[in-house]
Amino acid sequence: MSLNVFKISGLVILINLYSCGSGVEKKEPGLKLWYKQPAKVWNEALPLGNGRLAAMIEGGTKKEIITLNEETLWSGFPEDNNNPEAKEYLPLVRQAIFNGEYEKADELSLNMQGAKCAPYAPMANLLLNYETGDSVYTYYRDLDIENALSNVRYKTEKGEFTREALISNPDQVMVIKFKSKEPGQLSFSVGLSSLLKHSVKIADNKTIILSGKCPKIANPLRFPDNPIQYDSLTGEGMNFDARLQLLLKDGDLVVQDSILYVRNSSEVELYFSAGTSFNGFDKSPGLNGKDPGLISNSYLNKAIQKGYDNIRKDHISDYSSLYKRMKFDLNTVIPEGVPTDELLGRYNAGDSITHLEELLFQFGRYLFISSSREGGIPIHLQGKWSNLVLPPWNDNYTTNINLQMSYWMGNSTNLSELNEPLFKQIKNMSINGQKTAEINYGCRGWCAHHNSDIWAMTYPAGEFGKFGVQSIKWMNFPLAGAWLCQHLYDHYLFTQDIDFLQKDAYPIMKGATIFLLDYMVMSPDGNLVTCPSTSPENSFYTNDGKVASADMASTIDIAIVRELFNNCIESASLLNIDNNFADSLNAALDLLPEYKIGKYGQLQEWYHDWEEPEVTHRHLSQLYGLHPGSEISPLTTPELAEACEKSLQRRGDEATGWSLAWKINMWARLLDGNKAHVLIKKLLKQIDPSISELGFTGGGTYPNLMGSCPPLILDSNFSYVSGVAEMLLQSQLGEIHLLPALPEAWPSGKVTGLGARGGFIVDIEWDKGELVKFAIQANKSGSYPIRYNNSVKKLEMQAGSLYTFNLSDIK
Repeated sequence: MSLNVFKISGLVILINLYSCGSGVEKKEPGLKLWYKQPAKVWNEALPLGNGRLAAMIEGGTKKEIITLNEETLWSGFPEDNNNPEAKEYLPLVRQAIFNGEYEKADELSLNMQGAKCAPYAPMANLLLNYETGDSVYTYYRDLDIENALSNVRYKTEKGEFTREALISNPDQVMVIKFKSKEPGQLSFSVGLSSLLKHSVKIADNKTIILSGKCPKIANPLRFPDNPIQYDSLTGEGMNFDARLQLLLKDGDLVVQDSILYVRNSSEVELYFSAGTSFNGFDKSPGLNGKDPGLISNSYLNKAIQKGYDNIRKDHISDYSSLYKRMKFDLNTVIPEGVPTDELLGRYNAGDSITHLEELLFQFGRYLFISSSREGGIPIHLQGKWSNLVLPPWNDNYTTNINLQMSYWMGNSTNLSELNEPLFKQIKNMSINGQKTAEINYGCRGWCAHHNSDIWAMTYPAGEFGKFGVQSIKWMNFPLAGAWLCQHLYDHYLFTQDIDFLQKDAYPIMKGATIFLLDYMVMSPDGNLVTCPSTSPENSFYTNDGKVASADMASTIDIAIVRELFNNCIESASLLNIDNNFADSLNAALDLLPEYKIGKYGQLQEWYHDWEEPEVTHRHLSQLYGLHPGSEISPLTTPELAEACEKSLQRRGDEATGWSLAWKINMWARLLDGNKAHVLIKKLLKQIDPSISELGFTGGGTYPNLMGSCPPLILDSNFSYVSGVAEMLLQSQLGEIHLLPALPEAWPSGKVTGLGARGGFIVDIEWDKGELVKFAIQANKSGSYPIRYNNSVKKLEMQAGSLYTFNLSDIK
């Protein structure tokens, strides 16, 4: 074996396979989204974010509205809306299911629901009116995803104008620099407004201060005539403070009412900061909140003292330390002078532009870094970007797939520490979930259902079953908490952080397991089952032709239970604790139903082989064991894998954006790269940015490359990234599988910095569809299997070493 060994330390160092390839590192070109015109609608604007603050940049030349968000600004407050009556209905629902009275079970289950969760709220709008000329001769705007900068430049009869914007994580402010090439040509006005209850004032003739209040209730279902309700300024509901200050190089600053007017300047710096009264998931933000003005004022003053150039330098350094850990290069030729929206149009017309697939991958990583930073709250449906008081699906945490799929990419794309907000949310939910487990089900441990919010809500969010639009098929899913536990154990597998497993992950996993042990019952035919049980958001035809959703032991339930129990058993062994508890889990595993193959050769979705009203349903819950789980694989369970393939074929290729992205991950797990690439092309279907209606089919991508369900939902962006990672590298079976699902559309390329379970970072180079070289950075010593095609070879590696290999080394 010919190999080179380099001693290194720390997993965050980027391995650079480019240097061991041609000898010259190829700079990734064109990693920008760029356009020849301003955004006409919100879904064409370009996103900036630092995890806490977020903005959508339109790039207008006469008027511009920049939507501003702050991650902790949510309506509502902590409420205990667990349903004490639920426990009384549980045995009745179970008996109805055991009797085959499924419609009755559905009706009874509606009485087990709680209240609707709270929505994410938009903070402010930055209002800009420019006096830079009437005729625009040339125009350019971009989003530089290598440096997290937004740029606008254009020429008019008054000269050339530029704007650069960024949102800094180290300094927690948004800053914009306005410049005119010709002296004294900058004249524009600046104001702040909000869709929420607010007031605006000018302080010291230079600072705009917007003070606001979030609704204590934002619920059109319960209050259709008055959905948005406010308390007093000192009452319930989040308080917030947004501040803006301008620094002029020259010219004049004029104050009129609550507007700042710049007159005849050459260069202007705008500083924006914000704060809310959020004081934790379990404290009233109105009655026991922080002072948001102190927060925003502190950030603003420090940023102004530091100055734009230093903020910009530290921002790029901070962002680059995360972004540059990975490279993905398909050796594509980029059409010169073609903006991103036109590139997307050509791609949809059939042009083979794989650069767009590279760009979408790194854009997804950009969005992840921009919306999930340590110390913050996790990504929700629209990331951290929203422009509505009542956003689609409350822009909340949907925990029967959407929150989870947004974080599949964290470890595999070398951004493990950005999982921290998710882990904090899971911990908060495990605390609230203890009440839900006891009050709703009379069980120990903790559980969560299909929705949550910043208040870590865990009960089924169905408004107590009082409204006809509510259904148990999406509300009553008590295994969402157990599903979230997968992320905890998977994080350990990727990082090998035993302290995290012991102190953070295992106690939460054990609590979810205890709930399941109490919740499950013996079925009439002798299986240990969850009951009632749903397959998220889907339904079935009963024997008498009626539609129902409640059964026992849906396939996703059993897959999650099997996975969580096995993960707890393995954790107890690693930590050398809880031997008796592990024995009880092994005994329970022996009583669980097996996976079943239905009459169409598909993996059965429910305990019985029901027909379904919507064969092409967007959810793929029954395939959990294939992905994100790992029990099913063509390499270990070929019969079940074939049944998964049949299920995917029956579902079809048309779906919402997030469903298309999930299918990419699943086809990658089935080792079919060409089929995964078919779904990539469908995911990149260009969607009219003016479409904002809720939809359950027809997903794709807006011109700004943000995902469309429709409307805007970003989990398709994030899970597209994880899907590409799965196509290039898999590690769920205890081995490093190189290029497991490489499509013919990617004949040559390089990827650096992929994460693998076991504590490895991997680089891969391929040409003519075949592996050429790879490198592995090891975090533990020992022999580890490496798979390529049908060949598996164990390689000895030492912790803290970097190994480079040729194809011949594993043949």
